[in-house]
Amino acid sequence: MSGLQKKTVGPRTAIVLLLFLQLGIAGFGAHDARANAESEKSGAYSYSPRPWPLRYFIYVDEAGLMKRFNVKLVEMNANIEKWMDNAVYRSFEEFFPPDTVITTPTKQIGIVTLSFSRSGTLLSPEFNRFHFSAARTNLDNLVLLKNGIGNSSEKPYHFAYWWELPGQHIMSPAVCTIIDDFRYVTDSPKNSEYIGGFGCREWSAQLQDESQPYIDVTSYLEGGDNIISDFIGWSGFEHKPKPVIGKHLDTWICLHECPAGENPGIIGNMHAWIKKHGFPMPTQPARQPEFPNSMFKDVRAE
Repeated sequence: MSGLQKKTVGPRTAIVLLLFLQLGIAGFGAHDARANAESEKSGAYSYSPRPWPLRYFIYVDEAGLMKRFNVKLVEMNANIEKWMDNAVYRSFEEFFPPDTVITTPTKQIGIVTLSFSRSGTLLSPEFNRFHFSAARTNLDNLVLLKNGIGNSSEKPYHFAYWWELPGQHIMSPAVCTIIDDFRYVTDSPKNSEYIGGFGCREWSAQLQDESQPYIDVTSYLEGGDNIISDFIGWSGFEHKPKPVIGKHLDTWICLHECPAGENPGIIGNMHAWIKKHGFPMPTQPARQPEFPNSMFKDVRAE
């Protein structure tokens, strides 16, 4: 395995473990450093009046790792006030083990899907007892709230943040996590901070490209190896449904919103599949990440 592969296969694992140690998971993923002990009076707990933008949110990772996070975060969220007084948010992963698992010859891919109404109500029936609704804070964090925004007894459950550049950009707006903050620092494999691979900006560029009939979530690595690494994605109410596909080593998979009512799973013959649906064959981009911060010298990238 090349050095690039080592960095790209599991960036979430290494970074999350580091965050567990440094941040005690309190507010893991919170985008703005201003979200701290005094943020009760700031944008961390105040909510944008703009319409809720997400029709769905999808989170993909190695299934076993997701299940371990799920179990661990139940304990961490329950104890958060006892050992982290300045915790801002809890982690949404407490409630969401994979709802779909796709088994490939080399990996079990876990998928969590959150579907929302236009008002931000979480539509998953098994969580109706919590009356979860989603909101975008004035610090652009995306959170779930038990019993609505008016409930001040429960800290919000953070799951991503809204990233948007001024002006017109194909990859903006995007829904991202702290993993993506690390991903876009550099696009040079020779840089020690390089992560590479598919991320939130690549997702949004394909979502918003009307000529692209699907979203290819493949991380294309040096030496011709391809994997499905951890990522998050989304779609708005204004976007047409697009199949989410990716290649893990030699296996093509449809992960979400598969065409013609197909269930998520392994695509047995990719050439036959694209011919059946009238799609072009996915092509490898010239580089990943495709939209590093170095592209935004004249605009706000963070």
